[in-house]
Amino acid sequence: MTQNDTSPFRALARKAREAIRIKDDYGRQYTLRFMVFLCATSFSATLIAETASLTPTL
Repeated sequence: MTQNDTSPFRALARKAREAIRIKDDYGRQYTLRFMVFLCATSFSATLIAETASLTPTL
């Protein structure tokens, strides 16, 4: 039991759970917004890159 508690992975998981518990009220909203922002940014970057590569051929 003490070996599992002192495991670095267990400690990291405990810290992550505590951080999630602290940010639980507005953290989910923030995480969702960040994921949406990340997806939109990657999509627009891909679109811009494809448009830039297609423009000389047109």
